[in-house]
Amino acid sequence: MFDGDCGFCTASARWIKRRLPDSVAVEPWQSLELEEIGLSRDGISAAAWWIEDSGRHHRAHMAIGHAVHAVGGWWGLVGRAMVTPPISWLTTGRPPHVTVTLSEAESRRIVTRHGIAVSPFVTGSTTDQVVAAMASDPEVVYPLVAKLCGRSIAHKTERGLVRLRIADEASLRTTCDELLAAARADDGDVELLVSTMVAGNRELIVGLATDRQFGLVVMLGVGGILAEAIADVSIRLAPIEPADAAEMIGDLSSQALLGAFRGEPAVDRESLAHTLMALCAAGQAEPGLVSADINPLIIVEGVPVAVDALIEIDPSADSGERHDR
Repeated sequence: MFDGDCGFCTASARWIKRRLPDSVAVEPWQSLELEEIGLSRDGISAAAWWIEDSGRHHRAHMAIGHAVHAVGGWWGLVGRAMVTPPISWLTTGRPPHVTVTLSEAESRRIVTRHGIAVSPFVTGSTTDQVVAAMASDPEVVYPLVAKLCGRSIAHKTERGLVRLRIADEASLRTTCDELLAAARADDGDVELLVSTMVAGNRELIVGLATDRQFGLVVMLGVGGILAEAIADVSIRLAPIEPADAAEMIGDLSSQALLGAFRGEPAVDRESLAHTLMALCAAGQAEPGLVSADINPLIIVEGVPVAVDALIEIDPSADSGERHDR
């Protein structure tokens, strides 16, 4: 569902809303103007049902799609060109497939496999497993971040399932024990994720969403606390080439943030372009991938590093079905 507190959703919504013709009313859902551009009342009701029935917000849950729903219509984007086909299930009233959002740990493994830089991490089902994994991985160093991950855990921070600045093994053991004790029966299978803390003054967002007519769409935006305030994003159809990735980076209005900033070097644009293309490659290669959200992507010494990732899949779709849509 669309979440007004999610920078990815609100940035996308504002970006799309700015491009809607003045004649298109964006609220309420049942406005005549929406019907005039091809959205039936039944379709609008289906959209409202899906949003209400989804039960909990996943940042990875088609954030761009949520933004489209929030402003009341679909505007497919091809470079800077605008086309206006409505999403099929909105016009027919048919709800979409039920999808599954992978845990952060699962999502991190996928994006790592496709060459996206992530903060060094280890996982384990018990405290002893985590400590042993750390001992065998010299890249994971203090201070640490520890999280309890699971497919059914949507709001880790709100539940106190994210712990920061863990300074030593004793604190790590205590933290892991507390996180495991905080798991609830409805969380299902859970695991601990422990990662090196990384720091930087700049945060970006990159993501994928699936449109039923055009397929995968890739997004790059300014993240962090600035996301909602400036709604600075760039969107392309996936897959993209190096020139497309460079254009997306150049499209951002906040170019000053990409240069040398507060004593930090300029953003390595080639590394950022690689991240965008690698995410598109993951979207093409992973069966049933519906959406992906890397937020935040922290700029560390000029290099983008993912410190959180969520991927949504459609278990009923194989790769051929997804790419042919």
